[in-house]
Amino acid sequence: MNKIIYYYQTFIGLENILNQKQKIVTDIIISSIHFGLDMNNNPYIHLNDFTPDDKQFDEMWSEI
Repeated sequence: MNKIIYYYQTFIGLENILNQKQKIVTDIIISSIHFGLDMNNNPYIHLNDFTPDDKQFDEMWSEI
């Protein structure tokens, strides 16, 4: 089986990718994910500079 994998970084919506009639998307990789420790040594996960549950990502998560 062939796969079409998109490396998605810009967070501008997936509608154009998902609505392509000639290609079926099999995998979407969300990039710009950062893991680390804050100043108090607490672990964090960020998408760009925001937490994954930030409202600006609501549309992206629903499309995924």
